[in-house]
Amino acid sequence: KNTAREEGLTLRQAAYRFARSHSQFVGSAQTVADQMERWFQDEACDGFNVGVGEPGELDTFIAQVLPLLRQKGLFRREYEHSTLRENLGLKIPQNRHTVARESERAAAE
Repeated sequence: KNTAREEGLTLRQAAYRFARSHSQFVGSAQTVADQMERWFQDEACDGFNVGVGEPGELDTFIAQVLPLLRQKGLFRREYEHSTLRENLGLKIPQNRHTVARESERAAAE
């Protein structure tokens, strides 16, 4: 906000400027995949949130960079389980309503 105010930037100009400033990986698909691999191997990160600024950039990333990351073994083709919780190794909690019903049935018997 301060920078936008001090430099008299419009909302659009500020959004564009700061959105661009966060892009760490630029270049060819091979360059981007190599940079991402380096960060991952150097333990500078454990994953990435991919953001794009222009229409079609996500499609380009998917078509050109993801295959390279898959070849490097850095991006899986499929998940082992059907839920995020299971893929993270977390137990699925019991539904509290089901537990309550079962307790009521057991108490009635």
